[in-house]
Amino acid sequence: MKVELWFTPQGQQAINEFENHELIESFTRHMKTLTKKYMVLTSVPLDENQDIASAGVLNVLVQTKSVEVDMFFRELGRDMKNPLNKRFDGKLGNIFKVKVVNEKPSV
Repeated sequence: MKVELWFTPQGQQAINEFENHELIESFTRHMKTLTKKYMVLTSVPLDENQDIASAGVLNVLVQTKSVEVDMFFRELGRDMKNPLNKRFDGKLGNIFKVKVVNEKPSV
């Protein structure tokens, strides 16, 4: 399934302080950490995330799911506040909204 993380205005301000490769690395690392808790395999395709800050969206592929996608990404949003706060001047609320673009049926 493809999931888009649409950054809120505050989230957009925070990600503007990072290079594209830093965002990909940080989101990938935090998602990998969450896979220890949830049975979810995720990947961040480089070809679909060429300029995250300009697009205002991060594309993620979810290969399997054992929990609601919203729950996984809600926890990711909480986890990502810490690294984003390091360069953002202010307090972050919600940094992104989750949009499931397509869902392939399980076989």
